Amino acid sequence: MQLTAISLRFHLLENFVTSLRDVSVKIPHAARRGEKVILKCLYDLEGDSLYSVKWYKGRREFYSFTPKETPAIKVYQITGVRVEYN
Repeated sequence: MQLTAISLRFHLLENFVTSLRDVSVKIPHAARRGEKVILKCLYDLEGDSLYSVKWYKGRREFYSFTPKETPAIKVYQITGVRVEYN
């Protein structure tokens, strides 16, 4: 009986949680220390609204864009990462 309830809960959540299908990330294969690089995340929202885009170095988040929050852009300090945006 408990297994059925867990299974039902999973299927209900499955209908509400979706992710983008057409996503590509453009990053350089290598960079010299101190060299500027551009990171791009290209996606097709397919008519949906964007919740967030986040960038990580290892397990640490260094940048997030969440359009419905204020401020929408947040930058987190991580050694070796400097974020410039416009």
